Amino acid sequence: MNRAAHRLLTSILLVSACVCRQIDAADTLEVAVNELAGKLRPHLAAAESWHLSVNMPFSQSSVQTSLLDSLTAALRTQGARLIEKAPAAGELAVTVSETPQGFLLVASLQRGEERWVAMVPLVRSALSGASLSSNVTLEKTLLWEQITPILDVAWSEDEMLILDPDRVAVCRRHEGHWELEHNALVTHAKPWPRDLRGRLRRDGGGFAVYMPGVTCHGGTKPQLNLSCEESGQEWPLQLGPSNSFRAQFESGRNFFSGAMTDPSSGKQQIGPFFSAAVVEDRGRAVWLVARLDGRVGIYEGIPKAAAQARQLADSGLKASQTDWGSDLVALKAPCTPKGLALATQPARGLGGETIQAFEIDNLRPWAASPPIEFSGSVVALWPASETTATAVIHHSTTGRYAAYGLTITCSR
Repeated sequence: MNRAAHRLLTSILLVSACVCRQIDAADTLEVAVNELAGKLRPHLAAAESWHLSVNMPFSQSSVQTSLLDSLTAALRTQGARLIEKAPAAGELAVTVSETPQGFLLVASLQRGEERWVAMVPLVRSALSGASLSSNVTLEKTLLWEQITPILDVAWSEDEMLILDPDRVAVCRRHEGHWELEHNALVTHAKPWPRDLRGRLRRDGGGFAVYMPGVTCHGGTKPQLNLSCEESGQEWPLQLGPSNSFRAQFESGRNFFSGAMTDPSSGKQQIGPFFSAAVVEDRGRAVWLVARLDGRVGIYEGIPKAAAQARQLADSGLKASQTDWGSDLVALKAPCTPKGLALATQPARGLGGETIQAFEIDNLRPWAASPPIEFSGSVVALWPASETTATAVIHHSTTGRYAAYGLTITCSR
């Protein structure tokens, strides 16, 4: 029997065993976790180290934390050497799915081309209060599409501003759809960097444009007007009177230098980054920073310097979420006072990207909504208000750029 056939037969036998003994489902989380660890024990020595991840979508983060801690303790008792961040010699992923009878713990071990699966049923009462039905939904609304790159969009009920590399355009709503009315050029003396980024923000009765080395101010009434000047002015990153902050953009590059101004603590230096956001976690401010090395650091408080940021992010799972992309924002949500972080991730097997809402609990990110999928790459993600965000997608098939408005809705 070849290796592939053996793995398939093993998976079938495991599934059959699980189905046959559904009536003997574990009645406590501790019993289920220990049983699962026992099933995995023969394979744990196959790799020098395992990276453990738990996927319990759309449930209470406290339940997820309890499950992760219980699994970690049980697996280490069985002799597994677990490390808190990838890469590792092997990947151990545990997923919780909901069944008519209760829950099902599914563990998948992957080492190279070898894969093992084990399952343990769990009665519903063992995860008291847990439900895999999300009360948070991330909704997308197509705002505008064009062949020219879109950098950012700001919109209201009847007016929309579109920023591209050369201009600001104003559109107004007529009979249920947007119509382009006017545009104004963004003047600049130096050529733009290759990977251009830009911010567009409403400012009182007017608006402001932030480009590398250039700041513009304008208005739309009585007609569109725009005035630009060379400037090293900080860009606004997070909106809202209580937690807004601004950061210095590197004029010849596509990232922020790390110099920033926080309303509560003044000038700070956190090291270069692509994007950053602040959410609340158990009554404390938590910073999420997409760093240039491809990691997203999750920190309690402001990372004071680049060296400290590296040290914290390299210290383990609580400080790094490595499968996120470089774009993230924080939004307020009506169903949680903590706020939620929106992050980009690769779409599994689809070739595009997704955006998903996450809650931060005990410095760990937990999925708070199903991901929304895009048939292309996310090239920009900016906060549009305290409760909405703008996502710009570069479609892989058509080559066109599309701007979407993102909002969070809650149901009970």
